[in-house]
Amino acid sequence: MIRTHQTPCTLEFCPAYARLGVCGFYETRQLSSSSDASRGVGGGVDAGKDDDDDDDGEVKDDSPPVVRAGGWTLFEVALVDQQGAGEQAVQYVPHQTQDGPAILDQQWTQDVNPPLLLTADADGCVSTYQLHLSPAPTLRLVGSVSCASPGAVGAMSLALDISDDKKRR
Repeated sequence: MIRTHQTPCTLEFCPAYARLGVCGFYETRQLSSSSDASRGVGGGVDAGKDDDDDDDGEVKDDSPPVVRAGGWTLFEVALVDQQGAGEQAVQYVPHQTQDGPAILDQQWTQDVNPPLLLTADADGCVSTYQLHLSPAPTLRLVGSVSCASPGAVGAMSLALDISDDKKRR
């Protein structure tokens, strides 16, 4: 079991190393005021605007801001012998945890050397991580790009779809 206080949102196993996986997490917290939102650390702050129009056609802003916090955990699946039972059990060994905005989707590329993981998050960013196996499995950030317009409030990157030319030929 991977212990976390946040809700697992997405789970992806590395196609090149099937024993390695990444679990993305999501937690929504309502802040008590908009000044709390400015102190939020990574986590897709949404000003709380909804689609309800008042009589003037303006959007109402009567709900508190929301922070979408989360992150991911890189883990390894291993079979371990049960003491004295002669059976094996599945064990999830965490290798690395990264806190930040909620991870809404993630996908591994089909690259073998080195495998790449792309994540879509609640801050409207797509980030690329490279898998390193030695001395222990870790993910290192290669780069990140914002998919939101500058100044956009509540913009999120919801899903990824990676096309692999190798499979299409």
